[in-house]
Amino acid sequence: MKSIRFVPNDAGYYIPIRQLSLHFLTVLLFCAVLPLGLRAQFNFEDCEQYSPPSPPTEGITLCQQQGHFTPDIVIGTSQNSVSLASQELPIPPQNGFISNLDIHINGKLVIDASFYFLNCNLSFGEAAEIEVIPGILFGALGTDFFSCDKMWKGITLKGGSSGLVFWSCNIEDAEFALTLAEGVPVTLIGNNFNRNYVGIVNGDGSSTVPGLVFNSFYGNNFTFDAPLNPPYIQQSYYGTFPYAGIWLQNTAASIGIPTNPNTFSNMMHGMVLESCDVTVSRCHFENMTFDGGGGIGILATKGTLNAWGYGEVFHQNEIAGIETHGTNLLVDGYVFTGRHRTCINSVDNTGSEYVIIRNDSMH
Repeated sequence: MKSIRFVPNDAGYYIPIRQLSLHFLTVLLFCAVLPLGLRAQFNFEDCEQYSPPSPPTEGITLCQQQGHFTPDIVIGTSQNSVSLASQELPIPPQNGFISNLDIHINGKLVIDASFYFLNCNLSFGEAAEIEVIPGILFGALGTDFFSCDKMWKGITLKGGSSGLVFWSCNIEDAEFALTLAEGVPVTLIGNNFNRNYVGIVNGDGSSTVPGLVFNSFYGNNFTFDAPLNPPYIQQSYYGTFPYAGIWLQNTAASIGIPTNPNTFSNMMHGMVLESCDVTVSRCHFENMTFDGGGGIGILATKGTLNAWGYGEVFHQNEIAGIETHGTNLLVDGYVFTGRHRTCINSVDNTGSEYVIIRNDSMH
């Protein structure tokens, strides 16, 4: 049996608004607009015994696959090195390809020319990073990014950059694999983000306008199948499990398309959205783990979350499929399976937030 519950702010009791047996039953519509001054919780809850997710089977890392190869090119000599791509790499004509090279990067590599890596292997020293400067397009196709000892920082797209295109790449072992800038077009198709503390963050977060611009965002996988590398010295964020596939603050974004899902699994959160206006389309969330926090498919605080499922699934997330705090919420067309302590949990709604739950199945 599952229930929707409404909890007044100062009361120690709850009032069942509607109680439904939702096994193989579709929730057609539930909509509420709350008066100011009330704290409310809408809670679709599986009251049967809960079993926490099983830990993932340990996989083979990119470092293990590639080994400590002898690189064709070594860039930088220490963590303090700052190198320019135009001086270190065989830069092709505008937007051309650098192909089939093994490259090791120490320190910071500044991308100051527009090009794509094609079928390359890029290994990173401790705390190494890539920075894409304004006016530059940076891309990679079929390329692996990883480190073998301690974590690297990741790839940062600066404001005013011309764009980022990643297609069928593997990105591992970074603190923040991709740090994106508002207003810069990004294409992410068929990439695997594995063993990063966070897959994608936004760098500015000063305004929800114009937000992140995803020209294409589908077929990507955010997961965790082997222990994280040890943190680099003075690393700010680190934990036993990846914190999230996507962590956004004070921005807007449309993530996913109706026809080809993105998948999030085996982390603390699939997405963490703080004061954001985000539309999520056909994303799959599975096996989120509580590790002193987390265990939630999508965690949203304030802002607006519109989650369009198109039949996609939240499965076996330890605390909740979706949890929101003071957030306008619409969930449409999702299927909740396995054991969640709560399928959808909407709380702290003190500003007349709307909550719309419709066309969802909870088994």
